[in-house]
Amino acid sequence: VLAGLQSSGLFYAKLNNSYQTNCTFAPTVLITPFNDVNQNNFNLSYQPYNITVVPQVNSVDSFSITVELICTRALELGLDTLLCHNAPFLLRNIFQQQFETYLWSTNETTPEITVANSDTFWLQVTYNCGQDSLADTINVVFETPINVDLGSDVPGCENESHVFTATHCDSCLYLWSDGTTADTLMVQIPGNYWLQVTDSNGCIYSDTVNYFTSKCECQLYLPNSFTPNNDGKNEIFMPLYYCDLADFNMQIFNRWGQSVYSTNNVTESWNGRYQNNLVPSGVYFYAVNYTPILKGQLNKTLSRTGSVTIIY
Repeated sequence: VLAGLQSSGLFYAKLNNSYQTNCTFAPTVLITPFNDVNQNNFNLSYQPYNITVVPQVNSVDSFSITVELICTRALELGLDTLLCHNAPFLLRNIFQQQFETYLWSTNETTPEITVANSDTFWLQVTYNCGQDSLADTINVVFETPINVDLGSDVPGCENESHVFTATHCDSCLYLWSDGTTADTLMVQIPGNYWLQVTDSNGCIYSDTVNYFTSKCECQLYLPNSFTPNNDGKNEIFMPLYYCDLADFNMQIFNRWGQSVYSTNNVTESWNGRYQNNLVPSGVYFYAVNYTPILKGQLNKTLSRTGSVTIIY
């Protein structure tokens, strides 16, 4: 006997040759069909049914057919995963199917969870098809990131070169902003430079640094005489310097220790006057305090003393 169920809900029985006929019968079967095209949610009932088959002759025979519906669902969390960064990672069933209950290894009961640490995660689900259950496990590994650090803003000396060195990494590939692939980069021109490091797992890490140049020494020159006589030559007294200064102060005294000039501006000059009158010719004494900026950083305050002669 062959038995089956078609969309109309009818069973068909094909008897052997002793009955010499085929019979169509309709047992009472309780079935609630799938309620969506994805077959995600459905209820069903199955049990034995006694079916009476009447052949062409006037005898009656009966037999019992057990009707059982088998439903199939799939659960798959995917392959074990290696992640390059500690960004949250979403775990869920890769098949678009829903279940009645969910239980994760994290004790969460939602269809999907977000993880941010290396671990083995499992999911157990149940669905109302004979109270069947499924389970799957996945290993998630977050790679320890490579510390690519070129440092903060890097000062260099004018007319000198600077060498950047990449973080050591076994089996890593390097790519600098100028296209070179060595583990070091020599620069002379100020600007932004970046390094990209690719490890053996294909994870990419990078860093950017600003390189700028500054004076690495400070030379301050003060003349030993000047002539404020309005002939257009050597009319003023002021320092000549080849560096950046953060602080500056200059005072000039006569031979009796009286201050005849003072300034905190390195670009200002003394024209040989005190209270709008030219001072007498002769020797005057100066005291200069200044703080140079070397390699982009404040240096210690320096002091200079000396004398200058006014000639008319």
